[in-house]
Amino acid sequence: MTFKQSLSPLVRKTPGFSKKVSHLQMQADLFQVFYNFARPHLSLRIPPDVPIKFDGCVEKKYSLRTPGMAAGITDHIWTFKELLTFRKGVVT
Repeated sequence: MTFKQSLSPLVRKTPGFSKKVSHLQMQADLFQVFYNFARPHLSLRIPPDVPIKFDGCVEKKYSLRTPGMAAGITDHIWTFKELLTFRKGVVT
């Protein structure tokens, strides 16, 4: 449902339709990568290994994770720059 709600061409009678299937596929691929690597999910959060304090008084209770982090594919939340400049097979 999240996938369908996030891509307007998948909704009936929308002004954001795709004229070409390839454009819809690129849009779907970008959303899928964003959802799995750049968007933290509250249901995947875990307590931090070491207590983290902000300004010496507020303790961080959870570490946010993405589905890619939970699956062990990546170790950090990706930025948009990382998403858009990633090249398959290139290790940086």
